[in-house]
Amino acid sequence: MRKRVFIPLFLLFLANLSFSAFSEDRPAMKQCASMHVRSSEGWWLSINHDGSGSYGFGTGLARVEVVKNTFSFEQMYYAFEKVFVNKPDNAENPYMAVSYYREGASSAVEHRLAQDRQLLAKLFLFARENTHPPVNEFDTRSHNQVESFWKNSPWKESPHVSPNKANPADAKKRAAD
Repeated sequence: MRKRVFIPLFLLFLANLSFSAFSEDRPAMKQCASMHVRSSEGWWLSINHDGSGSYGFGTGLARVEVVKNTFSFEQMYYAFEKVFVNKPDNAENPYMAVSYYREGASSAVEHRLAQDRQLLAKLFLFARENTHPPVNEFDTRSHNQVESFWKNSPWKESPHVSPNKANPADAKKRAAD
């Protein structure tokens, strides 16, 4: 009798461990302070809870800061949740990696997903349109370095659709162009 009770309890214990480990990888949106997205081509984007962030290329210090309220953090969180089911088919295919950072955490688990090129293009183009102007020599060098990489970026030629709330005035302006 004890063995029968022990096995279901043990399985329940293992299931509970796996669910808690899964939730540690991706914190609930309210516990999430920032998100980091990295493409297999070397481009990355960080989005903070206040809608600000930064983007750049490679692992260097060159980065461009994005103004506050550029992104809707909630919309971005749920957009990435939708693509979490898309695991890469094989290691040679383009991918995107998403990490969620808890408040005060210095590291997070990175999740490799099949690349959603349309989503990444929208995010990079929108970030690029909402940057802080350089305020010093270091910022100017960073902007110039990222701009030189942008010339060969796979994201610059994609059609722009705002990942934030639609602005009818902007849509009319783009339609007139």
